[in-house]
Amino acid sequence: EHLENVDRLLGQFQEFLELGVQEEVLHQFLKDSTQLLALTSTMDPLSKFRLGSEYVTDFVIREVPDGYVLVEIERPNIRLFNRPKKAGYPPERSRDFNHAIEQTEIWRAWVGRNHGYVNQQLPGISPTPLCWLVAGRSATLTTDEKQQLARYNEQQRHSLRVWTYDDFFERVETILRRMTGR
Repeated sequence: EHLENVDRLLGQFQEFLELGVQEEVLHQFLKDSTQLLALTSTMDPLSKFRLGSEYVTDFVIREVPDGYVLVEIERPNIRLFNRPKKAGYPPERSRDFNHAIEQTEIWRAWVGRNHGYVNQQLPGISPTPLCWLVAGRSATLTTDEKQQLARYNEQQRHSLRVWTYDDFFERVETILRRMTGR
């Protein structure tokens, strides 16, 4: 019965997309169709969420199963890595990339120090929440830089996930394709 209901909701959602309904209609439909939102990995996006008076996240989302995720977005044309100084050396993170990483580390530390306060606004948030950083483009990365980014993401998997805009677009496109059956 539950799967039939989800199937029915997916059909309605696809009809709305094909009809080209306004954004507010889709918003209300998804808000009222919690079973569909549960199929996606992101829920409850909050824009410009304040961490006290000191910091402002770009977004806060709810990720299944990781809970609340603090999201920092940077320019699509940010350079993530500098070219190695010598052949055979791994690419080094750029100053802009390091600065963005540091921002997420500051947020995580702030949440840890102020967990009771943040937990009132985001019930159940971890004292060490996961952060996402969306920056740069995959197309501009060399094979070595892609490997370096994959290694970094593996090493930091419990604290930070770096997405290029291409990665993020592919994720959203996949979710939409799954939801619409296309």
